[in-house]
Amino acid sequence: MSPLRLLLLLLLLLLLPPAYASKGDCDADGKLSSADALLALKMAVGELATKSCADVDADNRVTSNDAAEILLLAVGGRCQTLVDRVKGAAEGAEVEGFAGSLLGDQRIAVEVGEDCSFGIVVDGGKIVSITQGEVKNPTLTASTDYETLETLLASGSTEELKKALETGKIRLRTESILNRFRLGIAKLAMRFT
Repeated sequence: MSPLRLLLLLLLLLLLPPAYASKGDCDADGKLSSADALLALKMAVGELATKSCADVDADNRVTSNDAAEILLLAVGGRCQTLVDRVKGAAEGAEVEGFAGSLLGDQRIAVEVGEDCSFGIVVDGGKIVSITQGEVKNPTLTASTDYETLETLLASGSTEELKKALETGKIRLRTESILNRFRLGIAKLAMRFT
């Protein structure tokens, strides 16, 4: 993963105001349940016409993976699955060059929706840990929703990340003047890449 792409992924994890989309709520009753997972599974095998609500991983198709994801959401396991995916994609990665100097050493608190939080620790330009739960004394806080993060993880596209940042689907906060300056530089750099 390129340093710029890694920086964009980290920025993505830091930016979105919660948007409570109805992804997964296939029966439109306002909550996720095993009934929604069953409907998605029936869509996946062709017993029912597919609906966009069942495409929770945003890959433009409804599969058994979507049904499993809905079931995890219904029982509260989606956050751990998401953290595991982010961890597999980024933990241990070196953040080199401009991106590394921009990030430096950070303790990033990531908030996904109302019910998921995890921490990313960057030390010496390397992502040394990604753990579920709160990170102590964060230097940056990123907010987003499940749908946006799933879309970014599935696409790996810097364009999708730029779009999410520009539309406010990802929101970054910091109390540090230095980090505010760094974020400003990163946003400016993204406009020219």
